[in-house]
Parts: sequence; C-alpha cells; structure tokens
Amino acid sequence: MKYKSIIINPEDHRCAICGSMINLEWHHCIHGTANRKWADAYGLTVWLCHDCHRHIHDDAAWRERDQQLEATAQRKFEDKYSPDAHRLWMQIFGKNYLDD
Repeated sequence: MKYKSIIINPEDHRCAICGSMINLEWHHCIHGTANRKWADAYGLTVWLCHDCHRHIHDDAAWRERDQQLEATAQRKFEDKYSPDAHRLWMQIFGKNYLDD
C-alpha cells in the first residue's frame, strides 16, 4: 500500500507524537467510519506507534492530542486548497476543528 500525507513526509517513518520508529501504524487524523475514506483521499494521515495509536483512540486523557491532530489536519487542508478551502472542508467533514 502506498501511503500519502499532506501533514507529514510519509517516508519519514516516525511516530508523529513520540518520535518512535518501531511498531508504526497509519492513523487517520479525521477518523470515524464516514471520514476515513476522505482522510485517505486528502492525505490527512500520520504515522503513530502502536502505543500512541491505542491511546489516541482509547484513552480520554489523550483527547487533547487527538484534537491537535484534527486541527493540524484541517489547517494543512485549508492551506493546500485555499482560497475556498474552509467551505470545502465543512462540506466534506461538517465540523470545524479549529474552533475547539
């Protein structure tokens, strides 16, 4: 599988949170069943090590880190697809992660 990301260099195999280079998994920054395909299509993905990935999805104490990744994904998307990027973002994802 070929990985792409507008957030990180996907060739730099490091966890986007802790920097680990082992047990990496591809994380959709905008997740959930409906958003997964859009995250793939627009490159809203990063590498996370297994431990960070598990915490992001299962540990409420990590919600702030998850929100940071969501906001970063939206910022990168809006930078790349300007000038009408915010409208497009809202049309696709329906939530403004920059206001949280």
